[in-house]
Amino acid sequence: MWKKEGAVQVQPPVAGVARRFEGRVALVVGAASPVGRATAVRLATEGAAVACIDPEPEALGETVEALRILGGRATSLRSDPMDGESVGRAVDQVANELGRPSVLCVVPGTSGYAHTLDIGRAQWDRALAEGLRGPFLAIQAALPYLQHPQGGSVVVVLHAAGFGGSAYRAVDAAVHGGLLSLSRSLAAELAGRKVRVNAVAAELPDGGPEEPSLPVGADPRAVARSRGPFGPVPPDLVAAAVVFLASEDAAATSGAVLRVDGGQSL
Repeated sequence: MWKKEGAVQVQPPVAGVARRFEGRVALVVGAASPVGRATAVRLATEGAAVACIDPEPEALGETVEALRILGGRATSLRSDPMDGESVGRAVDQVANELGRPSVLCVVPGTSGYAHTLDIGRAQWDRALAEGLRGPFLAIQAALPYLQHPQGGSVVVVLHAAGFGGSAYRAVDAAVHGGLLSLSRSLAAELAGRKVRVNAVAAELPDGGPEEPSLPVGADPRAVARSRGPFGPVPPDLVAAAVVFLASEDAAATSGAVLRVDGGQSL
């Protein structure tokens, strides 16, 4: 059965679910997105106090409402992802209200399909700035709390285009390919400070309930070739992979990329 209050529907936790995050605080940046919300719900179900950060107030409120329906401990913070001081204040506020965050999950947005020739320079520059700077600032702000004798974990969610490319996804390939390299570099740098950094590469939804439309004149066969036989992947399955990598079940894993792409690599 699903619980429903207002516009928010959530699935109650299954009896006997693991409580791998009991007593821990998790930050979810991009919590208003489908995968961000599913990640926040999964973390709360497993015992975490969850801080949800996103610039979109309405969808962010729905995420926090979903957590509270489940009885989770949660807070929401609006933050400008492009403003390092704003992000830093949000993370400090979380530490003051909930305690030291030991988990950071970063769920960036996607740009959708477009012909490469139709991508304007302003659109390209904005997408790279938002897609790379925002996650970097979030990680940078959280690091003073993650670098702790008890350790910390970062999981960055990537669009599968950033791992293996995808037709009409040049912007997402560039942004999320950069995030892949960033996560691997940070894993190498932070290993000696007890901070694990991993990534999940998935065929991410673009935010709405409908499949995003292809640009006029696009070849659907080219798109089909870049998808796996088991896709598209529901947000809750992506969230399950994110939460696994954030948990102590993956304590010996860092610098890894877990592909949840519907079998795209087959």
